Amino acid sequence: MKSIVYWGSPRQAHLEANETLPAKLDLIIDRLKIRERVKDELVAIKIHTGNNIGYSTLHPVFVRKVVQAVKDGGGRPFITDVDWDVAGAESRGYTHETLGCPIFPAAGLHRCKGLPVYPPACPSCCERRYQRRHPEALLRFP
Repeated sequence: MKSIVYWGSPRQAHLEANETLPAKLDLIIDRLKIRERVKDELVAIKIHTGNNIGYSTLHPVFVRKVVQAVKDGGGRPFITDVDWDVAGAESRGYTHETLGCPIFPAAGLHRCKGLPVYPPACPSCCERRYQRRHPEALLRFP
């Protein structure tokens, strides 16, 4: 059985909003019927958030569109990737605010002083850059 591959060409015949890649992603999301599949589901969206100076990542606008489709369908989305990449995701534009949902390391969160923080968990982790800027959002989720 052959797999169906959905693809949107980056080419634009006219400078119109409906010919942009984000608009084409909307069409793919509709064809996949994501909104109909996620009602009341906790939905992990696994992406590569990059590492160090890595730049082979999706632009946050595309991730946000998928997140919004899951939310529109009644799902509860979250972004996930390996611990060491999630720890620096903010520096590449992946934040709760830009994506519209929380970002969690695939191996789970560690706790320091009662708050969830990114690894590495250590006595001084609350002062390190691995701590979420908005731990209250993590405490409420899911």
